This record gives sequence, structure tokens and C-alpha cells, in this order.
Amino acid sequence: MGYIRRIVLLLLLAANMQVWGGNRYLLVKAGDAQSLLQTLALADSLNRDSLSKRLYILIPNGYYDLGETVLTAVRGNNVALIGESMEGTIIRNAPPVEQEGIGKTATLLNLGMNTYVQDLTLKNELDYYHSGHAGRAVCWQDKGNRTMLKRVRMLSYQDTYYSNSEECQHYFEDSEIHGTVDFICGAGDVYFNRCLIVTEKRNADGSGINVIAAPRTSTTRWGYVFDGCTIRNNVSTFHLARGWHTHPRCVWLNTVLESPEKLEWERFDPKSIRSSECEFGEYGTVDLQGNALTPATNTVHIVGRESEKTVQTSLTEEEARRFTLRNVFPNWKPDKQVRKLEKKATRLRNKIKIRTKITYNKTSKTINSFMADGGAANLCSMGRAPGDMGCQRAVRHSQSGVLLVLQRAGCHPPENPGLRSDCQADAGLLHFLSEGQQREPDRHLLFP
Repeated sequence: MGYIRRIVLLLLLAANMQVWGGNRYLLVKAGDAQSLLQTLALADSLNRDSLSKRLYILIPNGYYDLGETVLTAVRGNNVALIGESMEGTIIRNAPPVEQEGIGKTATLLNLGMNTYVQDLTLKNELDYYHSGHAGRAVCWQDKGNRTMLKRVRMLSYQDTYYSNSEECQHYFEDSEIHGTVDFICGAGDVYFNRCLIVTEKRNADGSGINVIAAPRTSTTRWGYVFDGCTIRNNVSTFHLARGWHTHPRCVWLNTVLESPEKLEWERFDPKSIRSSECEFGEYGTVDLQGNALTPATNTVHIVGRESEKTVQTSLTEEEARRFTLRNVFPNWKPDKQVRKLEKKATRLRNKIKIRTKITYNKTSKTINSFMADGGAANLCSMGRAPGDMGCQRAVRHSQSGVLLVLQRAGCHPPENPGLRSDCQADAGLLHFLSEGQQREPDRHLLFP
């Protein structure tokens, strides 16, 4: 019975794989964390190659509770995670306090290239205020490259966002990140465009000072660049950034402070975690009324473990102009890519109105999947002999990637009669499964 249930789950997953308008997509069952995990695993296998065509994972509004599960991986390349809304699509985990650690707690771990994330919330509910001296709980740990995030909210406290690759390039737009200390941290060049940065109370009683960013820039030129962002404070005062190690770089441009009195007078933390070789800058900071707040000059004496350095953090207009998106990413245009991907995602969400109904009949052992506007109906029926001509022909004329997924769904070749099955599928579905096959498969060859 357990095997049959696994087959049912695989068939449900297969039923959600479709092609529309040339765009490949997978559908997650609303609010079903297991469906989300299985869909991510399938996407990993389908898009292993760095040249894989873009694959969209559509995640409806719902609460996807991963429990104590950590480091749920996004391994596929050119994968897009598309929620229904930032407020309504919530992926959550809650690691035990004993598991606290920057590299051990992430809700999601990205290992892919060109990952795109849109319209969802990541929430790490490690019990921060009862975790002792450290409560590192990451929402998104990124070991990939050229990740783009649009309207993504991250809710945690310490180390909320972690760019964990020395030479990475990443881009945020219209997103929201919450935290207390070092909650935007890591390596590489990361550009934050029009984001909302929210500082929570540092300690349960409201005491303490927050630190927003802690870069550890090493081999890249720019580090963290915040442009047109807004900083909102709930309780504690804060510093804009402090150094982690190697050669930390962080610049704040055209920032809006909702509570300017909460910014500590040094603006940047003079106590570095390790390195004093920091390059920090600020230009064009204003309050909600548009009043200029950046001082004409601001020197910070930064003390590291083994050295000290005095840094001028107030930038001139000419110095600030160096930190344009085009200069930071001369060979990549993430803002233009985001606009294209957002349009495609919107069209997919508007077009694909999926209503799925699964019935399991113990007597006839049949699975019926009904989908509106999706394309594939009555995907597989279990009960016929493995030598059935329809199954043989589907296996014989399908690509290797198609065969693999058909086998997972219960359609075995005649020489391996482990399961009695007859498989039928929509041509678009097999085209999607063919992992790079560009031409439309011949329906007369594939199906009876």
C-alpha cells in the first residue's frame, strides 16, 4: 500500500507538469509542504544542466510548513519560484535552538544558477529570543550565482539573508528583509533596489543595538549596494553595517529613514567582527519628508581583531555615481531580466487555472486527474498488462528523460513487468519532460 501511495504522489506531480506558450511549469498543491518538496526535487532533476530552459514552479497562496527541516535545496538551474503573493505564499521552517548556526538552519538553500524568486515569504522561526548569545537562522542561503528576487519577504532575526559564495552576483528588487543583527550578510556583489529593510528588537526586552549588514567581501569589487531602500525600525537603534572579514564593502544610496533618530551617531559600527579593512559609504539619505540626513563628513574609526582603520563614509555626488547597476554588473542586466520574467510569470498565473481532483479507488485501482486549462486529463490508469501497445509505443518513441519520468510514474518497459500499467499523456506534457527537446513530438508516434 505504501508503494501505491508513492505512485499516487508521483502521478499527481506528473499531472501538474505542463507547457503553455513555450514556458515549462510545475504546479504545487496549495498549502502542501510535501508537494512543494517533491516539486523542487523534480525540478532539480529536470534542470541539472546549466543550459536548461527556464522552468517555472507555481506556488499558490498557502502556508507551507517544513517543520524542523533545514537546507531545503534548490539545485536546478534556471528555475523560477513563483508565489501567488508575497503576503499569502509563506514557506516556513523552525529549526531547534540546538541546531543554531549560519550554515545549518536555512529555510531554503540555493545551489542553482540564474534562480528567480517572486511573490513569496520565507520565514525562519527558530526561537531567537531563547537561543542564548546567538540565534543564527537563515531564510535564504545562496551558494548559486546571479539570483534575482522580486517581491520576496524574509522574516527572521540574525543572519536572515546569507550570500555564501565569494564571487557571486545577486539582485533584489522591491523585496523586504527583517532582522536584528548582521541580518544581511555574506560575500559577493549584491544589489538591493528599492527594498524595505526592517529592524526588529535586538533583545526580548527591547535593549541592544541592531546591525543591518555584515559583508565579507573578498574577491569582488562592490560588495553590498543598497539603492533607494527604506529602513523601518520597530524598537532598537541600529548601525547601517559592520565589517565581517577580508575586505568588507557596503554602500547606502538614496535611503529613506522612517525613524532617523534610531540611527546610531557613528552610522556604521566601529567594532568590526574581524577585519578593519572596510569600505563603507552613504549618500543621499533622507527622512520621510525628504529632508537631507547624510552629514557632509563622517569618519568612523573601525577596530578589528588585529588592526584599526579610519574610514570616511560620506560620499560625494561623483563618488556615489560609481555605484550604478550598470557599473556593478557590467555583463549582466538583472533589472531587465526581472521585468521579462515577471511578465511571463503573470501570464502563466493568469492563464493556468488549475483545479485538481484525485480519486483513488481500491477496487479498480484507477487514478483520475482532472485539470481545467491545463491540458492533460486521465494521465495514467493502472490495471492493464505491461505489454499493452500504448505503453510500449510511448516508451519506444520517447526521449530518455521522458522514459525516466514515465517509469517513476509507473510506466515500465515490457521487459520489466514490475507494475501493470497503461500510460497516456498529452503531447505537451511529454514535450516538457523531454529535457531540452525543442521540436513538438509526433503525437501519432507517441500515442495510440
